[in-house]
Amino acid sequence: MASLSASIEEAGARGDVERVNALEAHLWLDGPRGPEGRVGGAVRALFLEMNGIALRAPSPGAERESPPALPRLGALRVPTRVVCGELDRPHFQELCALLARTLPGADLRMMPGCAHLPNLEQPRLFETLVRELLGRLEA
Repeated sequence: MASLSASIEEAGARGDVERVNALEAHLWLDGPRGPEGRVGGAVRALFLEMNGIALRAPSPGAERESPPALPRLGALRVPTRVVCGELDRPHFQELCALLARTLPGADLRMMPGCAHLPNLEQPRLFETLVRELLGRLEA
């Protein structure tokens, strides 16, 4: 995984936007532990188009520091479902687990066979998970 991130940085330093786009598709769509091209077809085309727009956009300027959110999560009082792909980066899986433990009444759902964008990879399963959550609101 470190080599994938390093490859993205190297391609970016060379100004090779197409290679950065392809490598980011591998990282975010296929998952760092999945083979490159694991997700194809219309989903991959959509990712490459949308990510390419972001990569080619002018810089929005310096990033501003955001106040830490984690200490304030306990104040939220809404039903929450944290969804994470089982093929996502381990760091993001750990963050999802932390969110599920920290948010009052939250639950964590790991989506099998998905990386960072489970709503694109398995939209029907993702919709089911959202509908289940919404069903809790109606009860």
